[in-house]
Amino acid sequence: MNFLLGVLLTLVFEGAVFLPVKHKDRDFWIIFALANTVSNLFINLTVSLCYGMILHGWLVVILYTLEVSAVLFEYCIYSKKEGRSMKLFIYTFLANLFSYVLGLLLFGHV
Repeated sequence: MNFLLGVLLTLVFEGAVFLPVKHKDRDFWIIFALANTVSNLFINLTVSLCYGMILHGWLVVILYTLEVSAVLFEYCIYSKKEGRSMKLFIYTFLANLFSYVLGLLLFGHV
């Protein structure tokens, strides 16, 4: 998959989850775009580099570990601006889950 397409789709899919609650907060959207670009590129580059080098089962474990790490990374970044809250964590989790599921539907699994 094209890395740029992956980043753009992630921004659109995850942005759709945050749009109802953060639609006017320009600073949040800048942080959102940067955090998601970094986490998406890191995940996709890591999976691409590992693909074919390790057993498929381990690749899936690595992918899920990276996805959980992305939720935690993005939440930590967002909470620097927004403050820690369960609501922010839930939105971050749901945004990542939504993006991951739509990615599966569009591109399939690793």
